[in-house]
Amino acid sequence: MSDLIQVVWEFLKLWGLPQLLGVLVYFRIRHYQRFIAYLVGFLLPPLLFFYFAFLFWLYLPAKAHPQTCGMPVLFAWAMVCLGTFISVLVSLIVQLLLLLRRVFLDFVRAR
Repeated sequence: MSDLIQVVWEFLKLWGLPQLLGVLVYFRIRHYQRFIAYLVGFLLPPLLFFYFAFLFWLYLPAKAHPQTCGMPVLFAWAMVCLGTFISVLVSLIVQLLLLLRRVFLDFVRAR
């Protein structure tokens, strides 16, 4: 049971850090150009997740144990693909929430 908790915790750390970084980058560049800020804030989390997940779940274990069968690598590849898909969805939702927040604040200020 503790192994399961550790795996879930590592997955959440690997997934949460890029999402946080995407929002922080959005707030950093939104003063220059909003479209670029939304685009970078949307694309950065999935790209970072894909890079780190590929590194930690595929490359390093395959390099450490080159003589095993391909099923662990196949499962790790499926986890990378699923995590990247989830990261894309969450990144899109977060950027839409930031857009709605801006629209709502502009509406309140116009009153």
